[in-house]
Amino acid sequence: MEIEFYRNIVSIIIAGFAGAVFGFLVPSASSRFGKIMPCDPGTAIISIFHRSYAPRCRTLSHHIKFQKLCKRLLLSSIMCALLTSFISIGVVIFAEPQSVLWFIALVWLLILSAAVDQRFNVLPDIITIPLLVLGFASSIWGGVLTPESSAAGALTGYFVPMAAGALMYFRQPHAIGGGDVKMLTALGAWLGPILLSYAIVLSFVAFGCIAVISGKKAGPYGAALAIGTILSLILPLP
Repeated sequence: MEIEFYRNIVSIIIAGFAGAVFGFLVPSASSRFGKIMPCDPGTAIISIFHRSYAPRCRTLSHHIKFQKLCKRLLLSSIMCALLTSFISIGVVIFAEPQSVLWFIALVWLLILSAAVDQRFNVLPDIITIPLLVLGFASSIWGGVLTPESSAAGALTGYFVPMAAGALMYFRQPHAIGGGDVKMLTALGAWLGPILLSYAIVLSFVAFGCIAVISGKKAGPYGAALAIGTILSLILPLP
């Protein structure tokens, strides 16, 4: 019993530290996605890690502006590190032991996709497609869902936004982007049709709160989807 307790403590510490490191890198990594879209996945991967040449600041105003950007990036990195660490610890505490790593991967990809969508208003295939593949893999090897429920959830995530887009066409065409459809399909593979429906409803609530805070009625939906999905996993839903 005592060994199991210390093992859980170590797992929590590792998850918190790893989540903090990943979260700290998210703002910087997400800023590089603007240079790689659209492109094939291979080029995208190399471009993310390739360091481009940055010219020196030649004037005092440029230097001051550069310092402000660095401070803003540092603040965003610290906040994202704390958030990712906190959520990663929650996954370790509440998730089943055999599915902990799978759900941590899900949460990390959701946070990265939300950051990219918030910055560039796009959910790139380099995130949504691996997320879909991992969702199916988690149903086979992670014990998250049965493969049948995973497939049903993916189909639900694909056809529900298509139906919603068709109904909204004459009032607000192109309200649902292709990246949103792919993301919902991937999330359906992780959550199944029932939990996906809760995630969608919660994402509507999250988007409404974001709209009130930002004062904008329209905008990227990735952050709302990430919040809705995480809430659907941690809340005691029926």
